Amino acid sequence: MAEATGETLSRKRPRIDLNLSPVVKYKVPSLHALSLAHHPALWFDDGDIILAAGTTAFKVDHAIIKRHSRLLFDIITSMDARACVEVPVYDVEDTAENVETVLKWIYQINRCRCVRLTMKDCARYLYLGAHYGVDNLKMTAVQCLAETYPTTLEVYDRLLNTKDPAHKAIPLFDDGDHFVAAFLARHYNLAQILPLVLLICRMYGEEDLVKHFEDAVNNLSHIPACVSEEAQIWLLKILTRSRPKIPNPIIGGDGLVDRQVCGFPARCYREISRAHLCPIEVDDEMPLAPFEQRPALLVNGVCFSCISLWKGVYEQERKKFWEGLPQCFGLASWDELGKDVVAT
Repeated sequence: MAEATGETLSRKRPRIDLNLSPVVKYKVPSLHALSLAHHPALWFDDGDIILAAGTTAFKVDHAIIKRHSRLLFDIITSMDARACVEVPVYDVEDTAENVETVLKWIYQINRCRCVRLTMKDCARYLYLGAHYGVDNLKMTAVQCLAETYPTTLEVYDRLLNTKDPAHKAIPLFDDGDHFVAAFLARHYNLAQILPLVLLICRMYGEEDLVKHFEDAVNNLSHIPACVSEEAQIWLLKILTRSRPKIPNPIIGGDGLVDRQVCGFPARCYREISRAHLCPIEVDDEMPLAPFEQRPALLVNGVCFSCISLWKGVYEQERKKFWEGLPQCFGLASWDELGKDVVAT
């Protein structure tokens, strides 16, 4: 065997000793040297890669990442890793909070906790679930929005009347959140929640509508496609253009309760005629309010028989209005919208 010369030795790659013994020529940097601090929960001793986001490091198993999030795995494998004394380090171009959320769902940490999501959470979950291909994360947000904006009048009434704050979904969101929901529903193809979302948004006055609209655009600036110019024009047109009235008179031709059912016809005729006996319209101040929440309909001095009759007629009108609500905004029927329950 030929004897190695000094020139030959100089061309050989220097040996790297992972124990960092004093004879090592080139040392591999430690995690501390890379200005990274390991995450307290997402740091597994048997992990074979480190994901770095900001100054936070997550030591995970690449096989688990590949199994649950192919998109995240493809992002990782397209990068050049940094050498580290632990394992290869991959820099993820995202915030530590977002990476933490995705990895917790992949590793099923705290997934079973029943925590009511905020609208900000819903937006993050939809974005991260779609961006990294974590379907369960995305579907959690879809389920929350579907429960908040139901597709049946019966469920809507239960949400309004329940005494349990954890299930009284709609009031838990701030006013501007409904406008965020409208943008999210359009962008992620959640058409089944759009009718109620748009109706709630239209109930605000012009000044509040503009304010909440602008706030929603700012709050979703991290998802530019969601609040694109096209999306903003779409929502503004729906919220500001006039809508045709629903041609559905409530109480017969003259708009009055039949006088023959009442034992005091003269008085009831006079009082009932002062009530707002007109069809429910999409631009009403409280278009879906139950009968008990419409003070203008509870006229003093009207007998129980007439009130009961009026309540029954009014509730029928509410059901008709709900059934036609999607068409008020140029959408398909409830049955058709219900087929698109999965966000894309």
